[in-house]
Amino acid sequence: AVRNRLARELHDSVGHALSAVTLQAGAARRVLDSDPGFVREALTAIEETTRRTVGELDAVLGLLRQDGDGADALA
Repeated sequence: AVRNRLARELHDSVGHALSAVTLQAGAARRVLDSDPGFVREALTAIEETTRRTVGELDAVLGLLRQDGDGADALA
């Protein structure tokens, strides 16, 4: 049950982050020539989103590595 909950939470958080990055990148591509200021903001948002998500992923994977399978840390 703990592993299923963890998998669901990872899917939700990583999936949400990837969706946000995809939307930001698509919007930036569409206005690349006409609005470089927006493109800079979109790239900053992409950078922040990916950095935060990688940090969250590292933290969860660290829990899994603890004590062999990490189940005690997640209960």
